[in-house]
Amino acid sequence: MMNKWYLLKLNWGLIMEIIYIRKSQLKAITLFLIERKIIFHPIISQDGCPDFTDREGFLNTLIIDRNIMTKIVEFCRTGLLKDPIYRKVISALIIWARFNDISISCGLAQIEYANTVNSSHMASSENEIFLNMMEHISPKIWLDVFEDKQQTINPIKCNNENSYNFLIEDQHYKMHLVEIIHLYCLYLDTTISEKEKMIRFIRWIDENLLFCSYTITYACMLFTTNVKKPKFSKSCDYKSIEKASSNQAWDLTYLSLWSTLYWEEADEGKTYLFATMDKDIKKVFFNTHDVSSKLFIRFFGSDNGGDIDKCYNEIRKNRTKPVISDELIEKLLEIEKKRLSMVVCQN
Repeated sequence: MMNKWYLLKLNWGLIMEIIYIRKSQLKAITLFLIERKIIFHPIISQDGCPDFTDREGFLNTLIIDRNIMTKIVEFCRTGLLKDPIYRKVISALIIWARFNDISISCGLAQIEYANTVNSSHMASSENEIFLNMMEHISPKIWLDVFEDKQQTINPIKCNNENSYNFLIEDQHYKMHLVEIIHLYCLYLDTTISEKEKMIRFIRWIDENLLFCSYTITYACMLFTTNVKKPKFSKSCDYKSIEKASSNQAWDLTYLSLWSTLYWEEADEGKTYLFATMDKDIKKVFFNTHDVSSKLFIRFFGSDNGGDIDKCYNEIRKNRTKPVISDELIEKLLEIEKKRLSMVVCQN
């Protein structure tokens, strides 16, 4: 059969739209997403190539990050998007998700936006644009955009009739912000070795917070000399470092919040995928779920990595999980910000 089709019920009366998509078109869309490694899952898409073989009957959700959400909103609000790669990424994701009956969620991206600008109003406005886009723009239009048959779409006007609250004091974000600031202080310390920095960080986590595998991987990437470091402010200006810390904390927040969703999904009959174009987030994800070798040895070598691995395993083996409260995190945040200020002044 040369053609495949699916039905999309649009929000105007009883009109139904039937879109015919050739196998070659669907294959081109799928290969584009796979080649660019955009869609991830720790079990069914470790390498950016989703395989739903063992997930028949599951409810599937695709979580998009802030960068992708920003481009979607820009495209839908203005009808224009100059970046041809992002035009193809957005259109490919929407068509692929629609064809495979996968819902797209922008919730985490909106939580980041609302907390960054300290207002839920603009995030609510973006969310209404996103929902209108999903409901009213035909997949045929996105197919034409993907195939570069058209570069513009009709702008979506938002009446702001609905109000969505995204201004949430997220404990995950604040915990990661504390971690990143502490990592900055260690990073700027030239008196200790990279191995010692990693061990001190692990012990500090043990004394104060919960362990997050993505944060540990990020720290390895930061302290090692073997790979390109993640985006990290080289400035000695406190405000610049504070802004960079927030950006990095949000990267880790996406991954850790996502992990709370996919952890129990097999029992719930659900799959939570994650879509990103961010190179550093991808590196953190790949290295966290790479079981071909031990993490610390991979980054620090057999001797130093072995020592770090031994320290980490001993701590985890005998550890009693601490109780984390908002008050504790706020206190730690105050301490680490003061410490960072002192370290920056010394540099």
